This record gives sequence, C-alpha cells and structure tokens, in this order.
Amino acid sequence: MRHGTVRWFNRQRGFGSVAGDDGREYLVHERAVEGGFPLDAGMRVQFNVAPGEHGDIAVDVKILLQPTRAR
Repeated sequence: MRHGTVRWFNRQRGFGSVAGDDGREYLVHERAVEGGFPLDAGMRVQFNVAPGEHGDIAVDVKILLQPTRAR
C-alpha cells in the first residue's frame, strides 16, 4: 500500500486528487474510500493503485489522519 495526502476533493462531483509520498499524483473517486467517508484537503491516506482511463488512480483508500485546523 502507498501513502499520501489529499490535495483537493470536490464533494459535489465526487472526486479529487491525492499527492502520493512517491511524488506522483493520483485521481481518487468517492467510491474508492472505505466506509464512504468524504475526503478533505490535508488528510493523510493509505491506498492501492490501479490503472485508470487517464492514468493511475487511488483505490481501497483508508483515512489515516484528519487535517489539523487552526484555532
């Protein structure tokens, strides 16, 4: 499994982008997130990679850490 950080996620459209720790960018769809939880920018995730129509995509996505918010 790979690790990365959610760069952005559009809840209305149901997809976003994960910046992998390997320096690559992966498209992520809401159906790929275990538990159906929405993603937010800054979340740390663990995922597998599968070939997609326009490049590799993140699948089997697990949320590891929520982003910290400024107080």
